[in-house]
Amino acid sequence: MEEKKIYTAGELGRLTGVSARTIRFYDKKALLKPVGYSDSGYRLYNQESSRLAEEHRASFKEYEQKLKREWEDYAAWEAEIITPLYRCFAQSK
Repeated sequence: MEEKKIYTAGELGRLTGVSARTIRFYDKKALLKPVGYSDSGYRLYNQESSRLAEEHRASFKEYEQKLKREWEDYAAWEAEIITPLYRCFAQSK
């Protein structure tokens, strides 16, 4: 019979590549609640928590990439359209 592994926030972070601080942030925002607390008050997580932490990390990375592309598109638009318009208005005064 397989023993269920329990992790602290730090252990879960090392396992999933997410910092312990981020794990605690996920808890605060109700994205990843601990399955319990140790006698010392540490948050405790299980294997399902590991899967969810990895999913959240992947989702945030994807969102980050989308924002980066949007910013690059905006910067290109600004350089191509807005900056020349400002120059045109400045010269016409």
